[in-house]
Amino acid sequence: MGISTLVSERIERLRERYQTEMPIISIERAKFYTEKYFEGNSLPQNMRVALSMKHVYENMTHYVDPDDRIAGYWCESFLGIPIEIERGIFNNVLRNELKKRNILWFRIKSYLKTAWWLLKKRQLFTAIRNMRNTGKQPMNMGITPMDKRKINPYKIAKAEKKILLKKLLPQWKGKSIVNIIEKEIAESGLVSGNMLDFSIALPANNSKQVLLISMTSNIAFSQGHVILDYEKAITRGLFSLKTEVEEKLEDKSLNLDDKSVLQSIKIAMEGVIIFAKRLAERVQEAYEAESDETRKNILKIMLENCQKVPFYPPETFYQAVQSAWTIKTAVELAHPINLHSFGRMDQIFYP
Repeated sequence: MGISTLVSERIERLRERYQTEMPIISIERAKFYTEKYFEGNSLPQNMRVALSMKHVYENMTHYVDPDDRIAGYWCESFLGIPIEIERGIFNNVLRNELKKRNILWFRIKSYLKTAWWLLKKRQLFTAIRNMRNTGKQPMNMGITPMDKRKINPYKIAKAEKKILLKKLLPQWKGKSIVNIIEKEIAESGLVSGNMLDFSIALPANNSKQVLLISMTSNIAFSQGHVILDYEKAITRGLFSLKTEVEEKLEDKSLNLDDKSVLQSIKIAMEGVIIFAKRLAERVQEAYEAESDETRKNILKIMLENCQKVPFYPPETFYQAVQSAWTIKTAVELAHPINLHSFGRMDQIFYP
């Protein structure tokens, strides 16, 4: 018996789509986050972040796919990719690599910078000779824009590309976390002298250029070993956890910092609850619009699950999985690069 016979047509279809469809860059998260973030300059940073993500949850578009059994996506499409514009890891990539002329200008500036440094070191001709011997460098993007690449292509709607390049990215220039850390590292003297000159002069094969502190430490390092406390969220439900935070806020002995942290936690939880409620509303829309009886019955069960969890403790295994997925998707939308593991699912979902 072949492995393919053990997998349903739906799973085969989903797997095929994940492998063959081109991901779509969505600007919704970046747009709504930016709208709110720059309104609250006088607020503590934790409050600004919580309010900004709440604004995203209040306005984002939810997607329901015909093959879904568990509801919830980051964006408005099946393979939608959100932009964590405030962190800034991919801001230069988007700024430079969505248009061919932008890539060309980026590469020219990069090579001129390198050539000037090599001239000063009297190493230009040696470097040219070595490049001829080694051949094309790995991970070299050339001057091909994202949507035309053979490896890891991404597409973006023309109107959204214009908003991203003309409005959103300029607002964050010099203000993203990457920008701030790069500036502080340069001022700290951690990397200095010839090493600093060398790192600045390195030619860029692609736009994702970040300062390395060591072989395992750089300011764009992604994490995949973060495990949320799914067990508490699932077994108690978000309404219960939110009530607990509200009760703690009533403590008159709280100092300003502790109160600010609790307020930001409350806002963050309200945001995830809004995300879950609007997801249920979108599933209901799909249910009411569906004419196929089989699919309608599936959507009915999905709707019942989404109306109960993650607000309240689940009553079935199906609801427990939906609860965990809703929470995971909402939190990952706030931190798209730091992917969160489920941990011990066998224990969390045990009846």
